[in-house]
Amino acid sequence: MDTCQTFNFKTNSLRNLKLQDSHCIGAAFNGVDIRNADFSGSSLQMASFRHVIGSNVNFQRCDLTCADFSSGIFFEADFSFSDLINANFDSSQLIGVDFSYARLEFASFRKADLRKAKLAHADLRSSILEGAKFDDETVLPFSHEEGLARGMVKESLSSSAKNFIWNWVTSKRHYLSGASQN
Repeated sequence: MDTCQTFNFKTNSLRNLKLQDSHCIGAAFNGVDIRNADFSGSSLQMASFRHVIGSNVNFQRCDLTCADFSSGIFFEADFSFSDLINANFDSSQLIGVDFSYARLEFASFRKADLRKAKLAHADLRSSILEGAKFDDETVLPFSHEEGLARGMVKESLSSSAKNFIWNWVTSKRHYLSGASQN
């Protein structure tokens, strides 16, 4: 079991980092590229992941209570079965992220992009969702109508706009997945 409590990672890249079942309470990963990292099973309470690139990161079954993910890019990351109570995802790009069965009580998603995200069976009691974007492919633990009532914004794109965005995302997938090491 690794311990990195209150450690401040002052590097540009931790791509492909393997830190499973670790204790990194209060660690700071701010501005770091953590694409394809594996934190599964780790205790990361009060950790800071502000402004990170975290595409395809594995946070399954982590304790991320009070963690800060604000203004980050988490394309297709996996937070399933994690404790994210009081976590901050404000202004983050969470496209295609899996929050299935996650505990998200009191978490903040102000102006976060949750398009294509999976929140099936996630606990969003008392979470802040004002301005969070979702689309027809977003799986919420409640109806889309309730999402709108809770302040979320449904993004309905024309098919040409959807095709443009999907083509752009697909063209960037190589970069977002960390395959390009330049």
